[in-house]
Amino acid sequence: MLLVIITTAGLRGWLDDWAPLAEWLVAGGTILLALGTFRLAKQATREAQAVTEDARQVANQVTLQREQMERGGRAYVYPSTPSGWAVGAAEWQDRRLTVLPIKNGGPGLALNVEGKMYWRNPGEGVSWRTLTIYGGSVAPMDSVDARVSQNVQWGWQEGKGYLRYTDLSGSLWLTEFEYTLGEGGQLVGKHSPPEQIEDDGVIGQRYPPRA
Repeated sequence: MLLVIITTAGLRGWLDDWAPLAEWLVAGGTILLALGTFRLAKQATREAQAVTEDARQVANQVTLQREQMERGGRAYVYPSTPSGWAVGAAEWQDRRLTVLPIKNGGPGLALNVEGKMYWRNPGEGVSWRTLTIYGGSVAPMDSVDARVSQNVQWGWQEGKGYLRYTDLSGSLWLTEFEYTLGEGGQLVGKHSPPEQIEDDGVIGQRYPPRA
């Protein structure tokens, strides 16, 4: 019995002596576990950021490829105003008042090119002479002589108008233009860059011209 008491008392003393060390060991283990968890969380964050960056780069590449495809199929239609037509050279004498030369300067096919031109009527008030332009489809980098709905007996000068067409993606485009008379009686054409529009309502808001 005495031996048991002494042994128990000794064990308790030993445990009391080493208890602070055990607490330190537990604390150390907790710290190590926290550090390991932090490192794992940091690594997971880096991996998630890397995945996000890869996804962003893929999305940017897809967007770039789509834009390149769109540009590759885009048409740029405008009145071309060749010099012979502008000055009424002999080869144009019979057709100068019945066709409007147009060109597709883009890499894509222009579908269903058509438009209108307006001239201010002489006299009081605001009224307009009007004709319709029929260009059909124009191949890439090609020129055509668009038909008009009537002979332009009054001349192309001081006329304003537009060409509207679609590209292979179905997008609708609008090119606005006008003609003035320059030195030597030659026609001078000016046109805006082709503008992508949502629908023909945009044209209805701009034409006939307001003044």
